[in-house]
Amino acid sequence: MVQPQTRDGNRPDCSGEVIREPLESAGLSLRASRALRLNCAFRDNPEVVLPGGHRGRHPRPEWGRVMISIEVPGRGVLGFEHLVLDLNGTLATDGIVSEPVAGRLQELLSRVQVHLVTADTFGTASALEALGVHILVLGPEDQVAAKAAFVRELGASRTVAIGNGMNDEGMLHEAALGIVVIGREGAAARALMAADLVVPSIEDGLDLLRFPRRLVATLRTE
Repeated sequence: MVQPQTRDGNRPDCSGEVIREPLESAGLSLRASRALRLNCAFRDNPEVVLPGGHRGRHPRPEWGRVMISIEVPGRGVLGFEHLVLDLNGTLATDGIVSEPVAGRLQELLSRVQVHLVTADTFGTASALEALGVHILVLGPEDQVAAKAAFVRELGASRTVAIGNGMNDEGMLHEAALGIVVIGREGAAARALMAADLVVPSIEDGLDLLRFPRRLVATLRTE
């Protein structure tokens, strides 16, 4: 990761003032301030704070390591390090994640970092921490913007997003690959328009990443 410096040549630390107001207090460029924010946010597994006060906990990622890679004619090589998921209506029905879905997540966790970004309507998100899923619980503010910002922070070009709701529109649009699930709770029209692919179930969506060659026939342009 980039180690940013202030305009006077000093390397800022991870103090609260630098993280909260990096441009004003440290004189950083936007790109450098984001690099600093990520470097500090992921160190020693602290809370990640997104615009709007949304918080979550994440271990420090292994930057630059592509764990799922597939070449798609007309689109080049797609490489993914992160999988960002909505919970209710996407991964879970009525807040409950089925055993087949949990098993698929466990398999994918050996290949990508899995992040759950949710309003946690049923209060069940924390149960997935035992699997190694990284949880970000959103507040009542603009969740569309918060989810999109989280994908950008991870690196949109190396992220897959799977969702179904109206508040998933931003992250589906930002991610290199956006997948909409039409499950028992349906899918929002805005989410459908923002996505690259539509699948009938979360199992099918996760299986596209377990067996990435399945993506080629749908995504190829030549």
